[in-house]
Amino acid sequence: MTIKTIWKKYKAIIILGSILVVLVAAYFIGMYIKSSSTAVTANPSSTGTESVDMFLVNDVSKFQIFNSIENKTYDFEKRKSGDQTEVWVYVEKPTLKVDQDVFTAVIRSMSFITYEALVTTDKSRANEFGLSNPSVFTATLANGDVKKFEIGGSTPTHSGYYCMSSESSVIFTVSAATGDSMLITEADLYNKTIFDFTIDDVKEIIYNKGTSTILDIYYDGKTYVTRAPIYGFSTKDQEFIDFRNQLPELKKSTYVGASSEKSKYGLDNPISKLRIVTAAMDKTLIIGKEIVKNSEAYAMIEGEDDIFIFDLSTFPSKDVDIMNLIVPNIALPFLREQSSININLLGTIIDAKQELNDSDPKSDKFIVNGINVSGKNSSDQLYYKEFYFNVVSLEAVKTEEGAKPSGPKEVRIEYVNKDGSKTLIECVKKDNNYAYAFLNGKYTGTLIDRAKYTEIKKSYDDMMANGKVS
Repeated sequence: MTIKTIWKKYKAIIILGSILVVLVAAYFIGMYIKSSSTAVTANPSSTGTESVDMFLVNDVSKFQIFNSIENKTYDFEKRKSGDQTEVWVYVEKPTLKVDQDVFTAVIRSMSFITYEALVTTDKSRANEFGLSNPSVFTATLANGDVKKFEIGGSTPTHSGYYCMSSESSVIFTVSAATGDSMLITEADLYNKTIFDFTIDDVKEIIYNKGTSTILDIYYDGKTYVTRAPIYGFSTKDQEFIDFRNQLPELKKSTYVGASSEKSKYGLDNPISKLRIVTAAMDKTLIIGKEIVKNSEAYAMIEGEDDIFIFDLSTFPSKDVDIMNLIVPNIALPFLREQSSININLLGTIIDAKQELNDSDPKSDKFIVNGINVSGKNSSDQLYYKEFYFNVVSLEAVKTEEGAKPSGPKEVRIEYVNKDGSKTLIECVKKDNNYAYAFLNGKYTGTLIDRAKYTEIKKSYDDMMANGKVS
């Protein structure tokens, strides 16, 4: 084979290859032009998808939702509330309290639509994508303009929904999250919040079951203190906070409707009531007839007409043990806030005066029955502080509500504060083991263990024998 012959063969191959490259390039250019001709005129979003402005949320005066799944239409209007603020009202049931955040989120989702993918510019194919009977969202603006958004079937992967809009000539998809958040039902619209408050603003919590008070706690400016069924006890910080923090989570489960027929739902003679008081709110939840034992019951807010079903399992206080919520000490005054303590312990008189120097605590003096007992033990601890610790450790060990103790006070402890205020503890013997505890003249509803007297007396005797200083 000559060189000339070889060259002719390679030349033919090169020409054929060049033709093939041109044809391939022409194909891809044609495909690009075709795809460009169907693009939507819209603004690229931050995610790289396409988006279009429908309207401004605040411009909407009426809104309608047709949920094709329920085959139900919901109409909403903006109206003035009692405090003259604008709220969305469900026209069919104007007393139903619409969750403004949930409903506004639906309008906001429609106001600025983000396309996940453009499907086709041919709207005549709508039935192929579940858009022949879509869920329809209609926004009427204050200027009379009407905007529509339609959600059809889900995509094959269920990652989105096929949609159409009055502001676009295309069929497109939106994310499943967007579609699901808009396809709401009446149950979604109903504001399920019972107590709308900030937990740190709580002033009082009162829970009654029938005629019995299960819990009555108030804030005294420093801490939460019990009023009933036991009186005068400070609450344990974490235990009470854990309990209190559950209250905003109480929810209505199902809206029943407005009714003045309380007896029909057992709300004229409720099984329990829960009252929450803050600086801005005083609201009582009334729980009536049980629908399912220990599970669901009819309920309402005192002074309102709306009746709803309440999930009893979410009620944190129904089985509350108040002893788990309190600091059990009958009183717990701080040593450095006292000027004196006067005690009558089963006939033993103890008159303790505290000469405290806050700028130099080492120079503190403790005078008991006229004797300076500021001495220290072998552990370098003040005998007086050991005695004081035992006195303030007098604590409730059990409750005895409803008792009406009478008889002589076998123990009397009076703390006198530097500001002149006083705290008085008194005990009345019940039997050889227990005594009824009184705080500032009022029965606390609790018993103390009388064995504690022995501990106080022992620390007193030890202090008087070994704590003397000249």
